[in-house]
Amino acid sequence: MIKVLTGIRRSGKSAILLMLKEELRQRGISDENILYINFESMEYTEIDNAKSLYAFVKSKISKNLKYYFLFDEIQEVKNWEKAINSFMVDYKCRVSQGTVP
Repeated sequence: MIKVLTGIRRSGKSAILLMLKEELRQRGISDENILYINFESMEYTEIDNAKSLYAFVKSKISKNLKYYFLFDEIQEVKNWEKAINSFMVDYKCRVSQGTVP
């Protein structure tokens, strides 16, 4: 399942993602199955479009395992929606959306 968390700037979305990551760990989910990317980090500047996002994620996962994708500031990736749609088709994942008021 892919969750989409939206809200105004500085409303705590990044903090919620980090809390979710910690909650997954506490539930026994391995770090290898949690893919957290903050696109404001210089570490990920090469991921700037849907194709590069898809390729990066594909290089990190196996189709036979369950993963949790936590993407922070994904709007920095041009056409990111296309990558998400492709994940749904190729990896049979679901998308849900949460909203921060």
